[in-house]
Amino acid sequence: RTTSSAVSGVAEAGFKTMWLDGKLQVNGAAFHYDYRNQQLIDVQSSGKQPLINLGKSRISGGELEIVSRPVSTLTVRAGLGLLDAKTTEGRVNNFVDANNVDQSIDIAGRQLPNAPNVSTTLAADWDAINGADLMFTVHGDLNYASSQYFEPANVAALHQGGYTTFNARLALHPPGSKWEVAAWGRNLGDKFYLTTGANLAALGYYYSHRNTPRTFGLEATYRFQ
Repeated sequence: RTTSSAVSGVAEAGFKTMWLDGKLQVNGAAFHYDYRNQQLIDVQSSGKQPLINLGKSRISGGELEIVSRPVSTLTVRAGLGLLDAKTTEGRVNNFVDANNVDQSIDIAGRQLPNAPNVSTTLAADWDAINGADLMFTVHGDLNYASSQYFEPANVAALHQGGYTTFNARLALHPPGSKWEVAAWGRNLGDKFYLTTGANLAALGYYYSHRNTPRTFGLEATYRFQ
């Protein structure tokens, strides 16, 4: 039986600033949370998936966002996220003994699932053609996430190292129009990385799910409102 999560300590601070007559915007935030009885699904090596409470955990971090509009046709965005998310007190049944029975292990000091320490993004939108009758917009974004785990025991086989992805989009539309046609590409570097995983050693394997590979597409949009 589980109990509801409780936040025993919270600290947050942030700021928003505008510079150079609105051409530069800088925003930032910092936070710290102490949790008791944080709930999560413990995917055990036997295949069981009970909802459990961790004893204690903490999440600290910060975010920085910079938006620059050096000219009216170009917008550049950069973002940085820092995160330190760890279990400070808790146990999970994610270890199989010689008799194929789940045993409880101490996970104090281990990284919380899906919590990379560093994440960054760099994006740009450029109105390559900005005419009275037609607009052609180019978008590109570069995204990075540092290493992470997908379960609270931090099993090495389910560790995902840091990776970078790149996406792009080309769009054509009249100014103020309800229609738009676009071509896009996602994960253009065809980077391979895991998006989720579970330790199912008692069943003879580790489960993991990979990302979508390099993908291209066309789309047409019409807005009725």
